[in-house]
Amino acid sequence: MAMNTLTQTKAESNRRQEQANVIQENYYKERNGAIKELEKVQKEHEPLNERYVASLVTINSVKKHIESLEKLMQLKLDDQHKKLIVKYERGLLLYGPPETGKSELVKRVAVYAGITMITQPLTAGELNRPYVGETEKLLVDIMYRAHAVPFLICAMTIHEIDGLVTKRDNNAQQGKINGITVQATK
Repeated sequence: MAMNTLTQTKAESNRRQEQANVIQENYYKERNGAIKELEKVQKEHEPLNERYVASLVTINSVKKHIESLEKLMQLKLDDQHKKLIVKYERGLLLYGPPETGKSELVKRVAVYAGITMITQPLTAGELNRPYVGETEKLLVDIMYRAHAVPFLICAMTIHEIDGLVTKRDNNAQQGKINGITVQATK
């Protein structure tokens, strides 16, 4: 009888060990399947994560630009300008690689400062008209809009303005450039 109970106990122990092995094997299969599924989802979302990080970097960069412009706008330079007898400039040139937010920055600063944009952003190709007098007529029309309301501060943006200027050794369009300069600074 003692032998019989010992055999039964061993058989029970072996059965339990087999059940534990089956449970452990199923656990590792499910775990490996979940890990593979997680890696698959991570690979699918990797481009989105990269875009998200890039947009955060861009947003932080723009915020820094806005903060520096706000600090610049808070400076009281009137006394220094009076001492130096320096006139404020009539234009602002922002330069840099394309798609870095120069136009958006100008729009935001204009809204913040209460400046009215009198046109949509122009490109050099729109200003460089083929017929004599068309460019000047366009600029006169834009400037007329700016002078229509005397108390309104106005601004306009010109993209790719370097497209208006030819090489320094070519004076073929120098008259047109001079005309544009005169019309824009009136």
